Amino acid sequence: NQCTGCATKSSEERYFDREANMAVAVQAITVMAQLCEANADTCYGIELLNEPQINLDRRALLGFYQRAIRAARGAAGLRPSAPIVVMDWVLQLDTFWTSHKDALGALVPQARGAGAIQFETHIYVPFDYHSIGALELQALPMLALLRRFAKAAGANYPTFIGEWALSRASGALSLEQVARWWYREAAQST
Repeated sequence: NQCTGCATKSSEERYFDREANMAVAVQAITVMAQLCEANADTCYGIELLNEPQINLDRRALLGFYQRAIRAARGAAGLRPSAPIVVMDWVLQLDTFWTSHKDALGALVPQARGAGAIQFETHIYVPFDYHSIGALELQALPMLALLRRFAKAAGANYPTFIGEWALSRASGALSLEQVARWWYREAAQST
């Protein structure tokens, strides 16, 4: 529904932190993992939840992720080398996941572990910009938080930027300039 992840609604009502909805989501992830495993030659991995709401309780989200990872690796049989992607916003990566990332690591029976886990974020700047300098004023603080998280996560939890946008660029600034800037900065951030 519209209040799970990728929320565009201004309502404070959220359904994803309800047990019944989490149970359905774990079932869906189990099926996704089975499909991924059945198509291992073309399926890279699975993402658990796209763009969780900023104010969603991250401890509840951690509990859901633990259940989902157990189901994907356990009952669904997703191979350990197939990444399970945990997406969250830069601020939540820095403030919550820095100290809770290892809670995802040792979930399934010790023989298999949680397998490959990766973190993803999306970075969107909130205001229009007319120059690379103006873009940097908005984006560099977010990228600094991402760099700090990526350093803390280390090689055990690769981190990547899955989405960013050119849509706020305006004026004489070319989209090619902006894309090159994002690519250079993203390469240094993860």
